[in-house]
Amino acid sequence: MPPQERRMNPEETLRLEDFKQHLRDLNFSKIDIFSITFAYQTGQEAHRGQMRISGEQYFEHLLATAYILIDECKIRDRSLIKAAFLHDIIEDTIRFGGPKTQSWEIRSRKAHKELAERFGRETAELVLSVSRPDVDEVQFHKKQETKLCYQSNLPKISKKAKILKAADRLHNTRTPYRGNEIKQLLKLHETRTVILPMLEAPLGEFQEAGNILKNELEKAGSELEQKLLIQVNDSPV
Repeated sequence: MPPQERRMNPEETLRLEDFKQHLRDLNFSKIDIFSITFAYQTGQEAHRGQMRISGEQYFEHLLATAYILIDECKIRDRSLIKAAFLHDIIEDTIRFGGPKTQSWEIRSRKAHKELAERFGRETAELVLSVSRPDVDEVQFHKKQETKLCYQSNLPKISKKAKILKAADRLHNTRTPYRGNEIKQLLKLHETRTVILPMLEAPLGEFQEAGNILKNELEKAGSELEQKLLIQVNDSPV
């Protein structure tokens, strides 16, 4: 049993059991369920105490991303689902150190090694592919540099990584928060100019999932834009 489970409270344990039963109902193998559960618990523990800007526990985003892959996209790929629970563990936690203590290169190398040992090489590479570098004063000195590096690399990531990134962005687009509307509009622009175009490339066995995510992102993006523009117009000058 993964050690993280010992720290779960009764409500968390019940939710995990519900998730595992859902996987059983979908005929996931015992090995798949065990492996995915370990990623679930690791992601939950790594982000414990973190809150999203919307006010909900950060883990809710990871779980929602996994459900988008499983239920909406009909993904049954173990590595991809594990990566859903781990996709923010490098950039949004200090599990592998922080930008003030080491360079992004060292941090990402350390993360890849540990994640590969625990979850497999493919899952580790998926997580790294969708992780945005941070300002470390070594490779990157300005936030704009990390943003440009990240955006230029996204079209080059694997087909699986594109599906993971799109599912991640879909949940973010569906869950806007009050305030900082300009920042959210800029993120929406990134979705339309970077994320959606990468789903237009051939995705092989993940083509159907890509089409679903593309359609849902376009729909969620239009709804979000309408809400944000109303909020901007209603804001006091």
